[in-house]
Amino acid sequence: MSRGAPGVTGAATRGVLWSLAAGSASKVIAVASTLVLARLLVRQELGVAAYAVTFASLFEVLRGLGVGQALIFFPSEDRRMHTAFWLVLANGALLAALALVLAPVASIFFRDPRAAGVIRPLALYFPLLALGQVLDFQLRKDLRFGRRFGPELARSLVRAVVAVGLALLGWSYWSLIAAHVAGAAVWSAALWTRVPWRPRLVFDRSDAKLLLGYGKHLVAVSVLVVIATRADHLAVGRFFGPADLGVYAIAFTLPALLFQASSGLSLVLFPAYARLDRDRDRLRAAALRTLRLVAALFVPAGIGLGLVAEPLVMVVFGPEWRPAIGVLPWLGAWAALQSLTHHFGDVYKAIGEVRILAWLSAITTVLLLPGLLWAGRSGGGLVAIVAVLIAVRAVRLGLDLVVVRSLVGLHPGAALRAVAPALAGAAVMALAVIALDRSTAGLSDLPRLLLLAATGAAVHLGVLAAIDRGLYREVRALLQAASAKPAGVVGT
Repeated sequence: MSRGAPGVTGAATRGVLWSLAAGSASKVIAVASTLVLARLLVRQELGVAAYAVTFASLFEVLRGLGVGQALIFFPSEDRRMHTAFWLVLANGALLAALALVLAPVASIFFRDPRAAGVIRPLALYFPLLALGQVLDFQLRKDLRFGRRFGPELARSLVRAVVAVGLALLGWSYWSLIAAHVAGAAVWSAALWTRVPWRPRLVFDRSDAKLLLGYGKHLVAVSVLVVIATRADHLAVGRFFGPADLGVYAIAFTLPALLFQASSGLSLVLFPAYARLDRDRDRLRAAALRTLRLVAALFVPAGIGLGLVAEPLVMVVFGPEWRPAIGVLPWLGAWAALQSLTHHFGDVYKAIGEVRILAWLSAITTVLLLPGLLWAGRSGGGLVAIVAVLIAVRAVRLGLDLVVVRSLVGLHPGAALRAVAPALAGAAVMALAVIALDRSTAGLSDLPRLLLLAATGAAVHLGVLAAIDRGLYREVRALLQAASAKPAGVVGT
């Protein structure tokens, strides 16, 4: 991440590449299975499944109680690992019990009796994930992301096969519920085959206090973050019903790939930043470099989704999901904006300032909830929901820039210069695609989609090559660092 830390740079870049490989494979599988499911299930059925996934995600923020992140932050000790395992496992069992007890609340909230029924089976999801969670965080701490590839890929494959297979057998929305549970079981089982460490009946109260003391702030952050990231689904389900929730879930699928990819970088960035020993200059350089690379990748991708929304939805999901076309451009803009700010949270965690992250998340949530309430009651539909997400994220970007400047000296002007080439390339790309789109209206959806996407990518890359040649040199340097294994750096 920093030129002054070649060992960390190489290990972190290898981690990014492995993380991107796992993430890309998982997302391709997810999109392929969603494409099939969109043709096997109707809007109502996908909406009912979304009840369960959305409600379960509210419980998932409490998964692990921040113990895994604490393991990354503090020095490794065998006794501490054992203590962490039993804390996480007990937490998984408690979450399962809470899901069973509180499932009827979902039916009341969504005004649909089916909601409680689909949530109860997901109670198994939490203890199954807990069995592998500490092993996963140990691999992250050591930046051994290559060993995470198999379990992540196995989880995605199993979820896709189970979901599609059961849907073909007529299981309707139950196919998606079963897929989530099966994926969790396979993920944990695969981690146990990849990591030789085994838990023992060891529990140290002082270590538990240390882990939970660090983790409590991250739990607070996670609660606020999941409210902020799932409140839109809750609002759609509450105000518009399962059919519109199904449309929103489908429209959200593609922008979510960008959001999840940028979020996946945090798996690498947090442990990599933590290795910089709170060095203000190195953290600032690493954060600025990350911002520049993330902008070059995710800003044009988010904007591009909106530019090709019509042929994309028709080709990928089919005519049944035409209502998703209107909301996809807004969701693409949200995903682009979200990707620019996500990694700032890893800077806060790396220097131990998780309370700041908690406060910023609280402010975001306080702004978001009344905005979504207004959008739900105003009659503006799905577009109004996403417009609120974009406005709140813009405010959060401003707050992050102020805080990062205070903590590591990253000036907003430097941040703007870092993302300027990506913004310029995206703007020229948009003009080119819009102009071309007007002359391709007579083409069928697939050729039109391919032509617009290829043109947009070529234009954006061309602009970047013309105005920011240093970006390509940086990418090449990172790849060279990733191919080397300096002494003392843990490999994959």
